[in-house]
Amino acid sequence: MRSRMTDAQLAALRAKSDTGNTLNALAQAANGHGVTRVQAREAEAALIEAVGARKADRLKEDALVRSGARPKGVRRFFG
Repeated sequence: MRSRMTDAQLAALRAKSDTGNTLNALAQAANGHGVTRVQAREAEAALIEAVGARKADRLKEDALVRSGARPKGVRRFFG
């Protein structure tokens, strides 16, 4: 079935998806998964520059939880 969205709407959603994938990859690298320490620092700096320090911390925490770590803070109780 053909999508009911316009081409502009589809392009906007694809761009948002690509941005999310990029930010998730940066968060994972900033946590040190499969990269050197220098690359992790660079990824963290790029992540902070892209979204700010608070959002970067949240993205890094989400990446840790996705990889199997226990959540921190209130998220331990409320998921």
